[in-house]
Amino acid sequence: MDSKFLTRKFRYKITAAILVAVFVIGLIVLLATDSELFHLIGTQLGVKILFFMLWASLVYTTASFIYDTIMIKQARREYKELEYKLYSDISSGIANRYYCDIIIDKYVDEKLPSDVSCAILSISNIQEINEKYGRKTGTKVIVEFSKMLVSASKDICFVGRNSGNQFLAIFEHTGPEKVKEFGRKLETLVKEHNEDPSVPEIRYVSGIAENRKEKTDSIIKLIALADDRALDSQLEDIILV
Repeated sequence: MDSKFLTRKFRYKITAAILVAVFVIGLIVLLATDSELFHLIGTQLGVKILFFMLWASLVYTTASFIYDTIMIKQARREYKELEYKLYSDISSGIANRYYCDIIIDKYVDEKLPSDVSCAILSISNIQEINEKYGRKTGTKVIVEFSKMLVSASKDICFVGRNSGNQFLAIFEHTGPEKVKEFGRKLETLVKEHNEDPSVPEIRYVSGIAENRKEKTDSIIKLIALADDRALDSQLEDIILV
């Protein structure tokens, strides 16, 4: 059972409820306008029994609809919670490696479009932070950086924790202006963070590979290029984004 199935089931229930409502309204109108039928219900035992059985069925259908709607909403909520736990990194809340693989797998068996770009980012001074402030603070810094990435990537790209201190951003159906926009937003957020003297400074490095330039047919190769450039920038201690 997935989210799409639950959504389809919920729509089916809504359609059924509308049909029942139309039927009930039609029945009320019929009773209000047909005095002979109204008289039969009041005088004929068989008609009266049939009428009350009909109303009992409507009440049961309505009660079932309300119950099913509550159960479907609860199932959807539980599914979203499970999905969040399955696809999110435990410590930072950002998309995890498993979710990164799902995005990557979309392009594994097909030629990579030219409007796909990848970026690899990492906190270059995380070891320094761990040694100076302890691993607990280091974890908090990773969480904070993850939040910055999520904020900077909103409506722009997918971003997830690739492994350890490394993050992966995948830009789909976007041009170079979106890649630059992501970079500017992230740089601003990190700068604002570093203006607070009470928290450790964050320094990060990144590498970008845009398929419009690289013209590779594999997303794995594109990610590898971004990874190599991130490593080079770390060695040179510069920020490319």
